[in-house]
Amino acid sequence: MSKYRRAGPHKYCRRRSTLRITQRAAACFDELSTNSFFQRCAENISLTRTQFDDKPITKLAHDLYSGICLVTKEPVLSNTAPSPESIPLLNRNERKLRTRSALLAAALDLMAEGRGFGALSLREITARAGVVPATFYRHFANVDELGLALVEESGVMLRRLLRDVRRTGLPPTAMLKTSVKIYRQFIEEHRAHFLFVVTERSGGSPILRAAVRREELHFSHEMALDSRQAGLMPGLSSQALEMTCTLVVGTMMFAASELLDLPKNQPKLETEWVERFVRQLRLIFLGARAWRE
Repeated sequence: MSKYRRAGPHKYCRRRSTLRITQRAAACFDELSTNSFFQRCAENISLTRTQFDDKPITKLAHDLYSGICLVTKEPVLSNTAPSPESIPLLNRNERKLRTRSALLAAALDLMAEGRGFGALSLREITARAGVVPATFYRHFANVDELGLALVEESGVMLRRLLRDVRRTGLPPTAMLKTSVKIYRQFIEEHRAHFLFVVTERSGGSPILRAAVRREELHFSHEMALDSRQAGLMPGLSSQALEMTCTLVVGTMMFAASELLDLPKNQPKLETEWVERFVRQLRLIFLGARAWRE
């Protein structure tokens, strides 16, 4: 009991309440790295806020953090821990979403360093995310399931690209080159996601390959609907229009892999990439207009 008594803000609450809060926070320590523990202390203190009207909650969290460090013999991270006033108090769902996002971002970060998704281990991902391996299974059954979540995120991202192109409001004659420029900027802003998609669409996991194909088909279908509503290629049947958009999406994925491989700060090469991509798309659309069933 004495160890827990010194860990809690015993001056401002009963010993039993202190012990309960301290044990709850200590249990969280098992799933988090030390750097993340300070945040979780504040979150757990917020669950019993009504007991501590005489002292700010974030100050209690700071005391609790220091106390748990004494119990667990971990160093107090005075230089790296945030100030008590800067700690947001999150509910359970928000914490789960934050941890899930951290795991997804960790996988993307590792792939951005040149690692293939199939070569990533669960321990590497959790270490980069700042959580212990057991936490991973609260969000994903295995690494492939995390990959499926990344594919889904990438699909949402592509549909956002389609909306950005739609907002330009340009006539069809000017839309092609503008769309390619928007696409180039979009790739640069979401480089990690595109690197994942273009790699895994022909990667070693059949589950991820199939998922990427499904997202591409869904994107092609939305593009065909947009084209029909905009009055583009009115002479094409729905089947031919879907086929045309599938060719466009495949060309987009190939062009993305080319752009990702270009050396940085080479504007001439990027200009050549834009011109080549525009010609490829123009060839597809010219062929589609001449198509006869």
